[in-house]
Amino acid sequence: MKRSDYNTVGMFYTQKGRMYDNVYLPKIAIQEVERIADPIMREQIINGEYVEIGDKYFGFERIQNAVDPNLQLVEYGEPGRLYITSADFAGGESVWADFTVILTLDYTKEPYTIVNFKRFKGGDVPIPMQYKLVEETVKAFGSKLIIDSSALGGKNALAFLGHLNPISQEYGPTKSSTLKADMLATLKIAFDGGQSDTMKREREIVDGNWTEKKTAWGLLRIPNLTAIISELQNYKLDDDKVRNDIVMALAMAMFYVERRRPRTIRRRAVDIDFLVD
Repeated sequence: MKRSDYNTVGMFYTQKGRMYDNVYLPKIAIQEVERIADPIMREQIINGEYVEIGDKYFGFERIQNAVDPNLQLVEYGEPGRLYITSADFAGGESVWADFTVILTLDYTKEPYTIVNFKRFKGGDVPIPMQYKLVEETVKAFGSKLIIDSSALGGKNALAFLGHLNPISQEYGPTKSSTLKADMLATLKIAFDGGQSDTMKREREIVDGNWTEKKTAWGLLRIPNLTAIISELQNYKLDDDKVRNDIVMALAMAMFYVERRRPRTIRRRAVDIDFLVD
């Protein structure tokens, strides 16, 4: 190895590379990793993607890429477009300090965009008025409605807003933690392009550094609002002591939309051992 191939700092050096560059690693082993890893793990493990220091779940680059400073919130939807409104209600003993979040996502075409957003402390707005705000938003956009009904606030909302045929999503601590993990993973992968054929993030190594191959990538666009950006950038999986109302409202909406995307059928080779019954 030439000295120009690495940087030295004292007794240490760093060198970037891909698993495919390792001539001693069987190709079949790499293919197995590709088969079982999600897109994010695949980039980190196989292509040696830089892993940001700390335990922030989404990472700075993904959120900054999603911010569209020209995106303006609107109060009414347009005919022929597809919208979903997600409501995460303040509840439990912390209702006075917790936030209620109501956001509407336009998923007519890629990338999807947040077009309406409301956030306030649960104790600042009477409960009947919160339900009224949700109803007005749903009618203004002609949208579907999805609610976290695992907490007390959500269960009551589900009953009072029954005439809107809300979709119930139960991800709270008393429910399956797997569902919450799936929702968060779907949102994270969406920031990298999700299941899109055109908006997937693609990177390559140029002069030893990762560079973006596309100028436009990512399946989500968010307005330049501090509350949304800050909560997404600071979110951690251990979220007992961090704000997560916006994150979960957005995750619910994205999980619903992406699960209903037509699935792509892919052929996959299967190894068969005829000696095993």
